[in-house]
Parts: sequence; structure tokens; C-alpha cells
Amino acid sequence: MTELSMRFRSEFGRTGQRALEGFRRAAAAEAVAEALGLEAGAFRTLLERLEAEGFIRRLEVR
Repeated sequence: MTELSMRFRSEFGRTGQRALEGFRRAAAAEAVAEALGLEAGAFRTLLERLEAEGFIRRLEVR
């Protein structure tokens, strides 16, 4: 297991892993939050942490 993988697991655990899997399947954010059983505020916090650590990024649609 790489250092990045170990850091991710330590910081975000199974919930973070499941969130990334949902996004990899191109699921909408609402669908991912629902699948994880997270309220909007908790999901937003998770997204902000994932973004701050560089695991996800915002895409701008034009």
C-alpha cells in the first residue's frame, strides 16, 4: 500500500473511499450522499476536505 493510500484511508476511511467510487461511476453528488447516508452538511464537509487534500476537484461546465 502506498503512502498516499494509507494517508487517504487514515483521513477519510471507508466513507471517503465509497464517495470516490460513486464519483468514478459519474453518480450525481446527491446520489452519492444518499448512498452514504450523509446529511447535506456532513457531505459538504467531506467534499471540502477531499478537495482541500487534492483528491477531487471542481469541474466547471460551460
